[in-house]
Amino acid sequence: MVVLGVSRLLSTLEASAQTEVCGGGGGFSHEFCDGLSLLDCTKLIESGTLKGPDLAEAYVQRSSCHPLEERAKLRADLEKAIEIDPRNYYALSNLGRYYRNGPDQNFDRAIEYLTKAIDVAGDAPQGVAWTEKYEAYLERRSVYEQFEKYELAIKDTTRLMELHAQQMKPPPMAPEGLRLPLTNGMKVGEALETDRRAGLYLKVGKLDLALADIDRALALTAGDDAASSYRAGWLSERERILKMLGRK
Repeated sequence: MVVLGVSRLLSTLEASAQTEVCGGGGGFSHEFCDGLSLLDCTKLIESGTLKGPDLAEAYVQRSSCHPLEERAKLRADLEKAIEIDPRNYYALSNLGRYYRNGPDQNFDRAIEYLTKAIDVAGDAPQGVAWTEKYEAYLERRSVYEQFEKYELAIKDTTRLMELHAQQMKPPPMAPEGLRLPLTNGMKVGEALETDRRAGLYLKVGKLDLALADIDRALALTAGDDAASSYRAGWLSERERILKMLGRK
């Protein structure tokens, strides 16, 4: 993620070349940030030149420059970004992650922010919007699993399966030789999510639904040699479920 308008400000502020990596993509990692890049992000914010969504992006980027022991500053920057731009995807999703794993862990707030991130991500079948929505669903499902809300995790897994199905057709410009591998890869992605849902069904005692999902994963990858290792595991799991059901 690049802050809009940053490049035109660098010479004006005489900032270091490290400013452009301040934030490292809106995540928690600060391996590309040091005191100087944090300072440069602050210069951009305080310059008065950035406004609206651009200013919000600068706060998001600065948030990941803070050392891990100063996570309160990370949270404050993300909250400021949302105050400025309530539809900033990265601020919403990162606050969701913060409340999932941060020092003041809060299930309800994690779900609140991740749900908002899903809502603002857009509905494009491919590209950045698809990836953002997919990642937000992944993160929210992880929160549900972490707090043993398995029925809700199942619903999010179903949505992840649907998102994979949206991408079953390769992009129109994909070379002919890549079309089958791309399609098979997308099917494997859906199959892996289907297997994940099977595991969640097992946690809530829905063995028949778990078995149906294992069969679906096997059907999605039928004839795909690249998925042979996955299929071997699913076949083994299928046998285990059949025994649990008393059918073997």
